[in-house]
Amino acid sequence: MTDSREDDIAWRRFLLSYAAGDDHNLTGKPGSSLTPPGSNVSRSLKPLTSDYHGELDKPLYESSTDIDILTARRVREFYEETGYLAPPRSPTEAMRIGCVQDYELTRPAQLTNIQTVTDLVALHFQSAICTFSLYLDDAQHHVAAAGSPQGIKDLALDIGTRVPTHVSLCGHAILQHKGVHFVPELANDWRFRGNPWVRGGTKSYIGIGVNLAPNPGDSLSSSEVSEQTVSVGTLNVLFIEDHLEKITPAQTKFLEQITHILEEQMRSTWLGRRHRKDFAAREIVLDYLESSLVNRALNEKAEKPLGDSSTDEMDDVSPARLRIEIPLEAQYAVDAMKTILDCAELVCIVDVSVLGIHEYVSLCP
Repeated sequence: MTDSREDDIAWRRFLLSYAAGDDHNLTGKPGSSLTPPGSNVSRSLKPLTSDYHGELDKPLYESSTDIDILTARRVREFYEETGYLAPPRSPTEAMRIGCVQDYELTRPAQLTNIQTVTDLVALHFQSAICTFSLYLDDAQHHVAAAGSPQGIKDLALDIGTRVPTHVSLCGHAILQHKGVHFVPELANDWRFRGNPWVRGGTKSYIGIGVNLAPNPGDSLSSSEVSEQTVSVGTLNVLFIEDHLEKITPAQTKFLEQITHILEEQMRSTWLGRRHRKDFAAREIVLDYLESSLVNRALNEKAEKPLGDSSTDEMDDVSPARLRIEIPLEAQYAVDAMKTILDCAELVCIVDVSVLGIHEYVSLCP
């Protein structure tokens, strides 16, 4: 292969721009001296399961924010061998992972939200297979699917499967952040023609990113909704039987609205769970104050024999006596809290230094 440093520079420039969401000028691949794409790949062969889910010995992209010349060369050589573009990672990759975790998108309630919307999209595009891809752990995860069961099986789109990012179709759509990503003829697009899903029969593709504001807890203390968002996953529509030559304005509007509904539902589900946690924590504290302190004090008073004047003598108790009993009372409180902290699903920090305890006390249930 001839010296291709200029091609590597062109690829690096393209990949940096593409990772940032710039999808203009996609009529041709970067560089000018490339060998025919995918010259080592037989287009007549159907892909194997390993083609869909096989990991590379070494990741093409070692960093989502720093694509150097060597990275560009690896991606270019991978393209020459396979005939498809391995999508770069977004500069907001770390923020995306944090967002998925903050909104607890892998919990059953959130997965139900995702599957419900995926089912609705499948009803709108009845000849297609619809999926939802969540990006986490340096991979694309299929967490929802709807459409032909046989088609889902044939294309290895089953719920729970993990797809390496280098082979992902949806990895291109998520870079666009907002808006509908539509590819009418995957086999005629230089980025996709050798992709296993295209060789497996996928003819057209629609992908739209689902975006959430990072740090959802910030909105609880502010009346302003953050305008900054990050794509956490993509809602995908794959056409297997026929091409979708164009997407209509009505279809575009439907996908944008249904995605917005899903985003709001994800946020509402998180808020509801957060409020339930707060309510549970308040109930725990109130219950402790009532049952462990007030009732305990009343019971001790009721059990005190008539004529016992020890309470009246408390004003005359020595400082040494206080230093002994107050820490014991505080430790009793700590021990009581241990039995109920697990219900609150939160971390509790109690400062008992004002009660004379100058050491750390474990509150783990």
